Amino acid sequence: MTIADYFQTPEAQRFLLIEITRNNANATKYYLADDQYITEPTDTPANTPYTAVIGGTGISDIRRVLNDPFTGQASTGFGEIMLVDKSVWTDDNGTLGETYIQLVRGATVNAYMAAPPYLFNRTDAIQILTGKIGRVGSNSRGETRFEVVDGSFEIQNAIVEVTDKPLCFGYCRNITPALLDPSLLEYYVHDGAIEEVVAVYDQGAALTVTTDYTVDLSTGKITLNVSPTGVLTADVKGAKPSGTWLDSTEEISAELISRAGVTITQNYDIPSGVIGLYITESQPLGALLNRLMASLAGYWLVGVGGEFYARQYPVPAGTTAVTSFEASEQLGELTSQGEDRLYSRVNYTYRTNWTQYQSRGAASAAQADFSQRQYLQDFEDSISPDAELVYQESPQIQTLFDSQADAQAVAQRLLSIYEVQRSLIDVELPYTTTLFLGDNISIVYQDEIMIGAIVSIVDIFDGSYPTQKVRVLV
Repeated sequence: MTIADYFQTPEAQRFLLIEITRNNANATKYYLADDQYITEPTDTPANTPYTAVIGGTGISDIRRVLNDPFTGQASTGFGEIMLVDKSVWTDDNGTLGETYIQLVRGATVNAYMAAPPYLFNRTDAIQILTGKIGRVGSNSRGETRFEVVDGSFEIQNAIVEVTDKPLCFGYCRNITPALLDPSLLEYYVHDGAIEEVVAVYDQGAALTVTTDYTVDLSTGKITLNVSPTGVLTADVKGAKPSGTWLDSTEEISAELISRAGVTITQNYDIPSGVIGLYITESQPLGALLNRLMASLAGYWLVGVGGEFYARQYPVPAGTTAVTSFEASEQLGELTSQGEDRLYSRVNYTYRTNWTQYQSRGAASAAQADFSQRQYLQDFEDSISPDAELVYQESPQIQTLFDSQADAQAVAQRLLSIYEVQRSLIDVELPYTTTLFLGDNISIVYQDEIMIGAIVSIVDIFDGSYPTQKVRVLV
């Protein structure tokens, strides 16, 4: 019998174990539990007591919710934990003993659901979450409460710094370089190596390389031979750190996370088409990631294991499900409500123009037209709209893709979701399978089989039978 099988038995005894690790020099670790628990001599850690100071219902719930597919982010919430005493078992640089806990904002929190140690080792425990300490409070009864957050605040608030030189990623068209040395007419499009300067324009009129300007790809510098008469812009294939041109959403997201100084395991499943992103001032990393993911009808979040995930908004699959739940397994009433969105057309943009102006006469017809636009745009229509339905005007998906085909694929994906009437099903299920946002599951109810994509999960670990409340788009 596995520990997961054991937890499904009526007589199962469950322990909530929490380990808090501070960011100090000793990596001080506190061991907490909701009942008396001590590891076996052969376990890891060995002979370690967990102090029974967790009160209330332990962790009431863990929430993961997909937001609007046009915004680019999901959210995870872990709630609060109450401690009835502050004297806990502590490992301080290898020395185990009892000390008063110090709840420091940003300390790492790992929570586990464990079985009796004589049946299963602590290493067999199911990890519930990895998070960070947020706000801390107390009351007159001597109880202490601390908020557990998912760590996304570190990403949200981290800053991608821009100093005197802009940042150019992917393929950016008609960007305005930064003039750093007017006397030498030296302009920069990036703060390091780039792939290529495809074209340079003086108020839309194409300049000639070598005759009118030179390029230093190793530094992202353009040097003019004569002063421009109008607005200077360029089409640039940007950042090429360590000899690799970064052109996809995944590659650029990873580079921005690194630049912001965030260290986190990353997991991507998103389109790989060429995009363009030009940054001229310091910005929060979270805002940039929102923009990148909204560009492809996707989202990012920090999962319960502390990893960064980037995905596209899920499409309910009518035939494929990772698991199925029968009516006998449902622990609560199944409820349904209609999904508000209904679109027969999805509008989209592509090929962003980073500088708008009126081109002068020497510009080509194509450049003169493009230079006035914010982007190119089009729409994707339903092949067979339902004449009985009243469709809405869709929001415009502002993609960062350079290719229309890549942008069109995103619009087609959204159209496949919202061109038909859909419902949101809410049901509480036993925690028999670990489910993830975007998973397609099958729910059998009154002889009807409903297959849809999970858009919200609430895991409940309150010391009793573990359950999951899910919302499914069908």
